[in-house]
Amino acid sequence: MLYIKPRSWLSWDFTVFRGDRLLAEIDQHWFREEAEVTVGGTTCALYREGMLGAFVLSIDGQPVARALKPHLFHRRFEITFEDQAYTLEAVSAFSRAFRLRSSTEDLGTIAPENALTRRALVDLDDRVPAEVQLLSIWLVILMWRRASAAATS
Repeated sequence: MLYIKPRSWLSWDFTVFRGDRLLAEIDQHWFREEAEVTVGGTTCALYREGMLGAFVLSIDGQPVARALKPHLFHRRFEITFEDQAYTLEAVSAFSRAFRLRSSTEDLGTIAPENALTRRALVDLDDRVPAEVQLLSIWLVILMWRRASAAATS
């Protein structure tokens, strides 16, 4: 199980832990839906292709995982990595928790620790590739950030 927490009170930058071991740092761009993730000295880029394009995880400039949001008003993403397909979707209309599924089974959840926090527990099956886990975590953070921005405007 992974644990994510914001770096500071108002920050949308996060750290990812397994137990008390730091696994990754997610540095969000202030204005765009982009981020850099540092994992063990390797930096990955997370970004959106255009305004309505795919969300991409790239390593050394090469896209390795993509996510499409098929419906504008649904919190659901179709993720592809190598020849595997996954679906990341909100558990319910009123929940901030998300579930990751393959075509045949549930693979786990990313859920806030409680209703009033941005800290979260990432309980994904060990068979889920690290790239898909990172992209999924970032997409959930984006959904939370969008919801927060909408609530304050």
